[in-house]
Amino acid sequence: MYLNPKDWDEKLQRVKRSHNNSARANNLIAQKIATISEEILRLEAEATPYAPSRVFQTLEPSPFVGFLEFSKRVIERNRHSYAVGSLNRVRAVVSKVSTYLCGKEIPLDAVTVSWLKDYESYLKGELGNKVNTVGANLKVIRKVLNDALDEGLIAQNPFDRFSIRSEPSDIEYLTEEELEAFINVPLPEGSRQAQHRDLYVFACFAGGIRISDLLKMQWKNYDGERIRLITSKTSEPLSIRLPSVAQEIVERQGAHRELSEYIFGLLSGDLELGDKSAVHLAVVRQTALINKNLKQIAKLAGIDKNIHFHTSRHTWATRALRKGMRIEHVSKLLTHQSIKTTQIYAKIVNADLDEAMNVFN
Repeated sequence: MYLNPKDWDEKLQRVKRSHNNSARANNLIAQKIATISEEILRLEAEATPYAPSRVFQTLEPSPFVGFLEFSKRVIERNRHSYAVGSLNRVRAVVSKVSTYLCGKEIPLDAVTVSWLKDYESYLKGELGNKVNTVGANLKVIRKVLNDALDEGLIAQNPFDRFSIRSEPSDIEYLTEEELEAFINVPLPEGSRQAQHRDLYVFACFAGGIRISDLLKMQWKNYDGERIRLITSKTSEPLSIRLPSVAQEIVERQGAHRELSEYIFGLLSGDLELGDKSAVHLAVVRQTALINKNLKQIAKLAGIDKNIHFHTSRHTWATRALRKGMRIEHVSKLLTHQSIKTTQIYAKIVNADLDEAMNVFN
């Protein structure tokens, strides 16, 4: 609204009666002040810090952006940078929130501490999710809200005042005796089971490489004594000098070695590594079959544990620490982002040592 300064009453903060539309103009100003006052009261009632600029957003409201809509925007934005598995997990979390909301949209700033507590209760009570599953869901929501904060769509992330809980997971791994028994189970030479066991034992000796990386490993990644690759999950360069057991397993994989061929030959030769969706699906299918065979081999070995391929990673880590490898080196080879993640294996080894001391009782 434009006004000649001579028509403005500075003391009373209103348009002078001498102006033709003074009543209408003063009424408009009063409405705007009332709107601002209501917004201040609402924000003060939340008892959380807010930017002054947020008060004035009520005068010219920005386009409504809901949590579900913005979450989909985050997924689309990271479609090429996230691994397919990670994207699918984010989609699953957003789908869960949508179900909780009965498909109805909510404003981003409606995701408050109170809302998070209610949703946490829903995940535990209604869905029966365990503590770490709930935590994984909440971490995705936190990521979405952090992005919204960066874009100025919310004034504060409620996770600044809300803690995500976690508890130690039960880690299955093979002891030296169990690994020996696992290796010595008689299996038909060249059988699929024998091939899957080779893959598992290789990981137990070669740095606990993840199955997705092992399946995609090509002959160009092997120079006769060392494996070099870029890990799928963390995009970290990895160089591992193979111990003799792991080298023998690689050498058994055949004499015909095209550089682009997969070393373990469990993925189709015409699978393009650039096609992330196709690779992810192929790895998931192979992993399911491998895990099924590993459980059968463990049973034949008399091992009463829930064995799946990821336990090879745990097995290598605990073995490495027992053999005196420094935890920093273990963490590096596991491509952990933080050494805190690796320390869980140190706790397992220390607990085993404490148990061993019982011989003195």
